[in-house]
Amino acid sequence: MNLKEKFQKLKRKRIIRFLQTTKPERFENLSEINLLKGFHKNSKSSPAYIDILKNNKLEPKEIKSLEDFKLKVPVLNKSDYFESYSFKQLLGKNIDKTKLITSSSGFSSSFAFGFSSEKTVKSIRSGVDLSLDYLFDISKRKTFLINCVPMGVHADTSVALAETSVRCDMALSLIKKISPAFEQTIIVGDPHFLKKLIEEGTQLRIKWKELGICLITCQDWLPESLRTYLYNLIEIDPEKDEKRAIYATMGMTELGLNVFHESKSTVQLRRTVLRI
Repeated sequence: MNLKEKFQKLKRKRIIRFLQTTKPERFENLSEINLLKGFHKNSKSSPAYIDILKNNKLEPKEIKSLEDFKLKVPVLNKSDYFESYSFKQLLGKNIDKTKLITSSSGFSSSFAFGFSSEKTVKSIRSGVDLSLDYLFDISKRKTFLINCVPMGVHADTSVALAETSVRCDMALSLIKKISPAFEQTIIVGDPHFLKKLIEEGTQLRIKWKELGICLITCQDWLPESLRTYLYNLIEIDPEKDEKRAIYATMGMTELGLNVFHESKSTVQLRRTVLRI
C-alpha cells in the first residue's frame, strides 16, 4: 500500500467515524444547506432551469429556507426538464466542463441524464470506496466486486473488480473460480437479474455463505419479499449477520457521483447505498 492509498484509507475512516457518531438531525441540517446551495447554483448556471423559474414567476432570492423551497419551487418530471430542453440549454457554460455523461435506466420509458465535471469524475473512486467501506468494511476485509450492471456502467473502485454486464455464466464462473480467494464478494446488479443469477448458482451448488456473498441491487425497486427470498438462498440472517447484507440503490451511478464534499468546517456526505 503506497502513501496515497494509506491517506485515502485514513480519510475514509475519519468520515465513517463522523457518520457513526453524528446525530441524524445534523445530517438533516447539512442536507438542507446543500439543497439550498444547489438550488441557487442551478438557478444561475442552467439556462433551462432559469427559464422554468421564469415561467413560474419565481425569483430565486425568494427561496431562503426549506419551507420556501417546498412551498414555492415547482416540482419537475423528466419531460419538463430533459425532454423539453437541449443539452446546451441544460448546462449553459458548464457544457465545456462536462467529462462524464450518465443515463438513467429508462425503466419509465423516459430518460434522465447526469453530467459531471472532471473534478467530480476524479472523486468517483473515493466515493465508491467510501460507500463500500461504510457498508462492507473493505479496509479490513479482502473484497472482490462483480459489477453485473448493463449499459456499460463502470464501477470505479480500488477493490478487485470484474465487470460482466448481464452474463450469468460469466459471473458464476468468476464466483466459482475467484471468490474463494477473497473474504467477501459483492455482486451488483438489477434485482431481477440477481434473482436469476442466485437461482442458477444455487442449482450449481455454490456455497454462498462460505464465499461471503453480499448483494447490492440497483436500477429497480427491491421488494421486501424478494429481499427475503434472496436472504434465504444465500443464507443471510439479517438479524444476526453483521458482515453480510443485501443493500438497495436505485442506480449504480449513484455510488460514485457527487458522493461527498469536504470543507474546512464540515464533512457533508450523501449516503448512496441505503439499507432499506
